[in-house]
Amino acid sequence: MKSNSKVRIDLNPDEVSKVVAFLNALTDPCVKSRACFSPWIVDENDVVDFPDDAPLIGEDKFGRQL
Repeated sequence: MKSNSKVRIDLNPDEVSKVVAFLNALTDPCVKSRACFSPWIVDENDVVDFPDDAPLIGEDKFGRQL
C-alpha cells in the first residue's frame, strides 16, 4: 500500500549544494538545442529507417513533434 506521507530530510547547506551539483550532472545541456540532440530524434520521416519497429516519437508540451 502506498503512503501519501512526506518525509522531511534536513540537509545542511553543503549537502544541498552537493545534491544540486549531482542533479545538474544528470541534466545534459544538449537537450536545450534541437541541433545538438537531433541525431537521437526519431520523427515520422525516420521511422522507415529506424531499426526498432516501435520507435518513440518525441513531442513537446504542446504535442508538436520534436
